[in-house]
Amino acid sequence: MNFGSQNFEKKRLYYGILNLIFFILILITPEYREYFGVIKGYAPYEFGFNIEFFFPCMFILLIITIVIFWKTIEENKKYQNKTFFILTIAVTAPILILWIFFGVKIIFEIFNEY
Repeated sequence: MNFGSQNFEKKRLYYGILNLIFFILILITPEYREYFGVIKGYAPYEFGFNIEFFFPCMFILLIITIVIFWKTIEENKKYQNKTFFILTIAVTAPILILWIFFGVKIIFEIFNEY
């Protein structure tokens, strides 16, 4: 897409939407891991799939989401059209909220005694 020098709002919203789409696709991917040669229920294959594909993709998307969210909040006053600001926040916030939920869940699982 060709974005002008002043159209950072559209560019950031576009990247936020792409980020959300990739996030949803990566969350759906483990359900179809058989297509990647991973035997469901076989722990070494699932561990390898998570280490080689799932975790790196999720980490990269987290970094991109934080950058988009941070730059959007930081440059709030530069936005001429506030709908782009609200839409960009609305697109990136669910990813951050889910990551916070995942972090709390992991911490709870670590410190939970069975």
